[in-house]
Amino acid sequence: MTQQVIEELCCETSSGGLRIDALAFELIANLAHSHVEIAPLRQPIARAKGLLDDRRLKRVLEYVEENLENDISVSDLAEAACFSLFHFARAFHLATGRPPHAYLSERRLDHAKHLLAHTNVPLVDISLSCRFSGQANFTKAFTKVVGVSPGRYRRTYH
Repeated sequence: MTQQVIEELCCETSSGGLRIDALAFELIANLAHSHVEIAPLRQPIARAKGLLDDRRLKRVLEYVEENLENDISVSDLAEAACFSLFHFARAFHLATGRPPHAYLSERRLDHAKHLLAHTNVPLVDISLSCRFSGQANFTKAFTKVVGVSPGRYRRTYH
């Protein structure tokens, strides 16, 4: 987990703050779990299972779509779902098959693909609107996920 924090700090992704939040909450949960003196009656995962129903999940996904170009924290998403911070990330992962930061990163890169294909917005502006710290980090993440650079991706549509 420490390595994941270091990687995020060195090569910031579009989900940077959200990923750091999630890692921090995971660390806190692991510390609490390893220092508890009384064994829980049920495993924490069992309590989160199924709690993120379709209505709550829809609210969270709509919040993400409406705020793709803004900072989004785990706290914001948990609030949209009416969940505590500690149960939200686990419940979201169970409901979608991926953690909140991975989903947010995917949606921001999809948004970037749309902007590249349908607008003439400069790459640096797209990278900043998708919450990357700069064009270099954007290009690296985009190329890793899509397989081609943002400039080459744009050229296939223009």
